[in-house]
Amino acid sequence: MTTDHWREAYRNKKLMGLFIGGVSTSIIMLFVFRAFLLYNETRTGIKFDDPILKLFSPHDLTWLTFIMIHSFWIAGVILILANPLEGAIWAYSYGILLMFRVLTLYLLPLEPPPGMIFLNDPIVAHFIQSSTPVKDLFFSGHTATAFLIYLGIKDPRLKPFFLAASVIIGLCVLIQHVHYSIDVLAAPFFAYFSFK
Repeated sequence: MTTDHWREAYRNKKLMGLFIGGVSTSIIMLFVFRAFLLYNETRTGIKFDDPILKLFSPHDLTWLTFIMIHSFWIAGVILILANPLEGAIWAYSYGILLMFRVLTLYLLPLEPPPGMIFLNDPIVAHFIQSSTPVKDLFFSGHTATAFLIYLGIKDPRLKPFFLAASVIIGLCVLIQHVHYSIDVLAAPFFAYFSFK
């Protein structure tokens, strides 16, 4: 029971400290990441031809992608936070994932893929108080976060749905040419390392 887990957590100062630390780490890293994104948009990146993206023309899946991303993120985080220990582990993992994103974006600045159809995400745009960034490419944050949520879900009946969602989100950003194929293919590995 969710309430039982939280009643135990309230009595366990070490567990509550772990949970608060994890959530604080994620929040701090979100603001660090926000500041970095604003800087990253001003940089000149590398352009290259992606042989996989050349196989098909881009199609606008903005609303499907937006609805899938945020509905699965919200549902997943609510399910994970039902258990304070699992919530703490996931929150630290998400903070580490954001650290990886800052590092990889800094080391490998990229220009958007040719023919990219802009993925207008009003939640991201509101968070950074600017237009949605287009140079936050390697690796795909949408795909990595969806996969990280899949890793955090413990119920074996629900895991296949969240795995499928992460695959579909990865395909959507590829079909729209929002990311290079390497951005999407690398994302689950970074999510896995963060979680471990």
